[in-house]
Amino acid sequence: PAPSWPERTLALAYKIAGLIDRGLLFDFSSAARALGISQPRVTHLMGLLLLAPEVQAAILFGELTFGDKELRALARIADWEEQKAAVAARTATPRRRTPARA
Repeated sequence: PAPSWPERTLALAYKIAGLIDRGLLFDFSSAARALGISQPRVTHLMGLLLLAPEVQAAILFGELTFGDKELRALARIADWEEQKAAVAARTATPRRRTPARA
């Protein structure tokens, strides 16, 4: 199966970080220009690197299906144990889906 949105964006954040580390991109603004996206969007992507390693691994292995806003909110939690607790609380209570209408 094709990688999900969170998997692709986290992988892209790592790619951008690597390009910056190697000096191939100067900063988030140059990354945004190279990718044809806004600098705030690059900042959002790079914020995913602030997620706890266990959370990142779960995303990369397709075990978490959080949306963009949820992941950004999670990345704003500085303490990794609190992040993991938030993930556990969210995954313990599955979302209700509205049944499809015939």
